[in-house]
Amino acid sequence: MALSKTAALREARGFVGRPIRRSATDYVVYGPWDDGDPHGPSTEFQADSYPKAIAARTRWVARITLSLMGRLDDDAEVTIECGYGSRVEDLVNAALQ
Repeated sequence: MALSKTAALREARGFVGRPIRRSATDYVVYGPWDDGDPHGPSTEFQADSYPKAIAARTRWVARITLSLMGRLDDDAEVTIECGYGSRVEDLVNAALQ
């Protein structure tokens, strides 16, 4: 069942962890392996800076949000990867247009 945008955003944020600093130049973000099945197995994304880790987390949460809404398709993926905005809400809104 597809969720509303507000409910999907709230739920998606819970599936992707905050960046964890492992060393001066190593950050990791944990989240679901499959955006379409956020309750399934998890994986990690490694970044060499905090801004890159935050950007990756933002894109990840946006993809899960759209998936929970039943609106994740190839066009939405491209919009998210192009990074139209620095907030999850901006990416989701751009992908929905």
